[in-house]
Amino acid sequence: MSTCTATVSIQIGDVVRCSCTFRDSAAALVNPTTVTFKLKDPNGTTTTYVYGTNAELLRPSTGLYVVDVEPTMAGTYHFRFSSTGTGKAAGESSFTVDESEF
Repeated sequence: MSTCTATVSIQIGDVVRCSCTFRDSAAALVNPTTVTFKLKDPNGTTTTYVYGTNAELLRPSTGLYVVDVEPTMAGTYHFRFSSTGTGKAAGESSFTVDESEF
């Protein structure tokens, strides 16, 4: 359900677009009642965004929700999109940021 779009090699300072689409039982794109995004960084700190409350969680079109993440440290980042109401669903993914020699 959720997918992360990024380059093959992610570096500190890159922008990683995390995205998710929500569909109803007929596979039509829908806007759920509530959409929440959670990001856990390599240190274990979790940041939460809610659509309509936090500007970081955007809806570019019906059923599509995105967050652009700028990693500040090397390691694995885990993220989760979840929703309530019509199109209720959840999905998780991750991406890894390479260590820098500089």
